[in-house]
Amino acid sequence: MSAGFNKYGLLFIMLLSVTSYFLVKKYVTVHEKHPAYATMKKASALAADWFKQIAILKKERAIVADNLSQIPFKEMIGNDYTVITSTLGSLEAKELSAQPAFAALMVSLLLKADMDSTKKAGVLLTGSFPALTVCTFAALQTLHIPAIVFSSLSASCYGANQPLATWLDMETQLQRFGNLQYKTYCVSIGSENDNGSGLTDEGRQLIYTAAERNERDLYIPASLQESIEYKMEVLLRENVQLLINIGGNQAAVGGCSHASTIPFGLNFKVQTCSDKNRGLIFRMAEKGVPFIHLLHIKDLARRYGVSPSAGDEQNGDSVYFSIKTEPLYMILAVLVISFLLVMYKMKKEIIKRKQY
Repeated sequence: MSAGFNKYGLLFIMLLSVTSYFLVKKYVTVHEKHPAYATMKKASALAADWFKQIAILKKERAIVADNLSQIPFKEMIGNDYTVITSTLGSLEAKELSAQPAFAALMVSLLLKADMDSTKKAGVLLTGSFPALTVCTFAALQTLHIPAIVFSSLSASCYGANQPLATWLDMETQLQRFGNLQYKTYCVSIGSENDNGSGLTDEGRQLIYTAAERNERDLYIPASLQESIEYKMEVLLRENVQLLINIGGNQAAVGGCSHASTIPFGLNFKVQTCSDKNRGLIFRMAEKGVPFIHLLHIKDLARRYGVSPSAGDEQNGDSVYFSIKTEPLYMILAVLVISFLLVMYKMKKEIIKRKQY
């Protein structure tokens, strides 16, 4: 009798515990809308409209990607490789980045960084993640935050690496037909030393042509150090109070060994680095300027709740919601289980004494 009671009593309590856990999780877990939910949705809708404008641009120029992506906004994905490709890149990461929900994420991060229309952001971007750039501008424009922008036109695999659809072409398209209110202040080639030294002559020439096509001049620094110092001077002069980096431009992350350790997402400080080739992120952080680093996209999405189905109102871990379980119900569930465990132990003691 004792053995049977021990076996089935313990099994009963285990089943009750598991059942209680799932009932509490399902029925008393609250998916609260983010306080800026309406603003986040507005920014996401704007990003989606801009994605469509870029699709129109590529259709008009008969640009067809050589990848087999089937995501909803597949036009945001470039080719595997072209002569303006600077580094390797993951198709999966580029597909994940092509979600309007990243505009919602940027709204939440900008607000967390205490940014508003009275403060200026500095934006450093490459052609590697055009979708994240679109989402960033959608968030900034929705919040009416002014920005000083530095763009580099080379791109990693599957980014804005199609010679007739560089980031500058996309920016011009969005200014003309999407009411984009931002314009790159300084355009560089990118790649090694931010001056295109890692590209072929043909690749550099195609970027020169893109700049001419969009009626822009190219900034070609003699060295990485020159690029960093020039951009730093501008950022300080403009009194930038938040730095946003999209991609891996060398002037932004630097050419030091610490470049790969820069944490992604929103950061208010970073480990110090004294290397002369440290990038703008480190240098601005030394001045007390926080930064948003948009790289390591899969980790970024996981951390902030942007999944492939992000934006789905039924998805509890969507970026638009915070998840919490009412503590009172959790406490009651623990108390009930604890009571049953105590009763179980007492019953065992009674049976044990009866045996003797």
